Amino acid sequence: MKTTFHISGIRNDQGFVRGVAFTSAKGFPEHHNLAVGIAEAKAKKGTVQLTFDIEASHAAFAFFHDEKDIKRVEKTLLGLPKGGIVITNWNRFSKPKFASSLIQIAPTQKLKIKYF
Repeated sequence: MKTTFHISGIRNDQGFVRGVAFTSAKGFPEHHNLAVGIAEAKAKKGTVQLTFDIEASHAAFAFFHDEKDIKRVEKTLLGLPKGGIVITNWNRFSKPKFASSLIQIAPTQKLKIKYF
C-alpha cells in the first residue's frame, strides 16, 4: 500500500529528511537495515513529502532531518537527537515503543518534526 507523509516543521534546506517503516518491533526505530520501507527527500524549509510502498495495513514510522547527510540520527552526549525527529504516536518524553507507534496506513499522513 502506498502512503505519503507530509512532514512539516523542517527548519532549513540542509541535507535530507529520511524516513523508515517497520512492521515488527525488531530494530525499531534505529536499525534502518531491518525496516520494510525507506524513503528520503531533499530537505526544504517548511514541508517535505516522503512516499512509502509497503505490503502491510499497519506500520510504525520514524523520520529524521539529516542535516549533515550522515545517514543516521546524530546524537548529543546525553543521547538526544541533534536534528529534528518525529515518530508516529510518540510523545518525545519517553523511549519510542513499536506497539504504541503502530498506525493504520492511509494514503496521506501528516506529521510535524520536532527539534530538541
